[in-house]
Amino acid sequence: MTIETKRIIKVVIVDDHPMFRAGAIASLKSQDDFEVVGEAANAPDAPDALELISNHEPDVVLTDIRLDGPINGIELSRRVRSKHPDVRLVVLTNYSNEPYIRAMMNVGVEAYMLKDTKPREVIDSLRMVVDGQTVYSSAITRVIMRGYLSGPQQNGSNADTDITAKEAEVLQLLARGEPNRGIANLLNVTVSGVQFHLTNIYGKLGVSSRSEAIVEAAREGLVVIDE
Repeated sequence: MTIETKRIIKVVIVDDHPMFRAGAIASLKSQDDFEVVGEAANAPDAPDALELISNHEPDVVLTDIRLDGPINGIELSRRVRSKHPDVRLVVLTNYSNEPYIRAMMNVGVEAYMLKDTKPREVIDSLRMVVDGQTVYSSAITRVIMRGYLSGPQQNGSNADTDITAKEAEVLQLLARGEPNRGIANLLNVTVSGVQFHLTNIYGKLGVSSRSEAIVEAAREGLVVIDE
């Protein structure tokens, strides 16, 4: 007689709101087939999400798009997909902007849901993605359909594939309003190094100023700007 062992789904939660993380952890702990193996805000003074993922090898990473750190959830997802292709990526956010959705679709996330989704639906969705399914909430599906029906983006480019990891960090800090010296301090580089990255970024995005770079990067889903 074969005894079937219960599948345990290991999850890492990445979100910069402690109350949300606490609520998500409590919801998952109420289920006997989930284990939260790590949590991160991805802020400079918090546990690094990528390190947690490498150390714990979760089945699922549950992430927001806006993160209080040098990279956002889109860039985090790109790096996870590159280094850990078998990890399922689930986005749970308040952002339903088409550029962010397109960017996450390009990454190949398994699920994209809004934070007003009922906890039971989120839990069921996590089980579904582990079983190989893809889940998009109805609100996100409507945005996707509007985008496809209206045709390709007017401003479509390959910026997300041209921008390096370090340039993505510079862009996100730029969008937060950090001056060059502040960016240099946060990324532990020189001010001239920041200017070098900005020059490359301007060239890749086809812009000539900080404000233009932020606007174009937001259109491409490279940075997250609070609404």
